[in-house]
Amino acid sequence: MDWNHELLASALWLAKAFAICAVVLTLTILWLANGTGWGRQVKRIAWPYFTPRRSWQPLALTALLVLLTLVSVRMSVLFSFWYNGIYTAMQKLDASAFWFLMAVFGVLASLHVARALFTAYVRESFKIHWRATLSERLMERWLAGQTYHRSQYLPEQIDNPDQRVQQDVN
Repeated sequence: MDWNHELLASALWLAKAFAICAVVLTLTILWLANGTGWGRQVKRIAWPYFTPRRSWQPLALTALLVLLTLVSVRMSVLFSFWYNGIYTAMQKLDASAFWFLMAVFGVLASLHVARALFTAYVRESFKIHWRATLSERLMERWLAGQTYHRSQYLPEQIDNPDQRVQQDVN
């Protein structure tokens, strides 16, 4: 592997993989949302959050999470090539190749840790915004048309409806 040109090769691989994943993921989601009962139910719950008219942030965060997943895959491939190179250098007792690959490892490890931390931050941010939006929407539905008042006439009383909404959101 030519580590001097790998940055460009990895960027090109990421661009191609992201484009393919974006198209396949979009088509799969559209097919599920319109072609299956389960997909229609999920669409009914999720569309108010993901609609571009409301905000582009959820779609951008989803695209960013897909990209970060692809970066993780590429990092695994690079680490695999690095392992091959470092063990080959040790077998051949090639000190210059060994130290060069140790420097490459420092870069790879730093990028890997930074990517992992950023991915965790983006994932948690996505979860928080999704739960807040879903909680708000479900509470609006619960309070609309005095649904809470009509529930007292059901054969079985609903115990702690606010906690049930919170559990449903989780």
